[in-house]
Amino acid sequence: MIRFTLAAALCLVAVFTIKAQQLPSNPDPDKCYVRTVTPDVYEVEYEDVLTYSREEAMKYAHTFLEIELTPEYSQWETTTYEGGESDDPNDCQVLCYRTYPATYDTIYKPAVDSVGNPFYREIERMFLVERGGLSSYEEIDCELTSSNILPVHFDLGSAQFSDPENAKRVLDNRLFGLLRDRPNIRIEIGAHTGSRGSESGNQRLTERRANLIASYLISRGIHRDRLVARGYGESQLKNGCADGVDCSDDEHEANRRVEFRVHNIYY
Repeated sequence: MIRFTLAAALCLVAVFTIKAQQLPSNPDPDKCYVRTVTPDVYEVEYEDVLTYSREEAMKYAHTFLEIELTPEYSQWETTTYEGGESDDPNDCQVLCYRTYPATYDTIYKPAVDSVGNPFYREIERMFLVERGGLSSYEEIDCELTSSNILPVHFDLGSAQFSDPENAKRVLDNRLFGLLRDRPNIRIEIGAHTGSRGSESGNQRLTERRANLIASYLISRGIHRDRLVARGYGESQLKNGCADGVDCSDDEHEANRRVEFRVHNIYY
């Protein structure tokens, strides 16, 4: 009971926060809008730094040089509360503001360059150039805000595409083009199975399938923060073909699917 009350309170906070934010001015009837937030802009620099290997650092005088590789950053993230009464996982979303620490590397800087065998090591450093956070509303096709079937197929029991070339064409046409043309939106990729097989195995399988699709889009240049990959296993069957129910192959096939939708961003 305490857990439900806390989650409900978090959801209410999210709802009131969203309602308190400025909504689109003069919206058109029956139009859908997605709230987008401009991302932080980073710049990568490369630097050659003279250093010892760990072994030589134990032999020769040196100083420790701690270099920040990536800065600390914070962002809002959403997660679905699984204890709610609604069957729709999107009815109650919990917002969490998470901070990720800076990452560092340690360099053994020689006290005297001519002693031992110091060498130059290339360091890749990331700097924040421009802080994001400005939000706006963009009109979006209402169908994209609901679950849409993504016609990609996998080998049975596998997280590999049954037809990789066709799958890549589908992903390029349906998702990559959308993300490229609308750089401020992000999408959710949801993979589902039927009830055949174990529940835990189906859950893991759908997670791998969703991550495979996300990995392909990342390889095409889409930033991982714009992709939400979720495996639902057999938790959202489209029909009554649950464990123990006698169903045809076609009915089981209807539950094996991948869907996507534009994922609204609340900050």
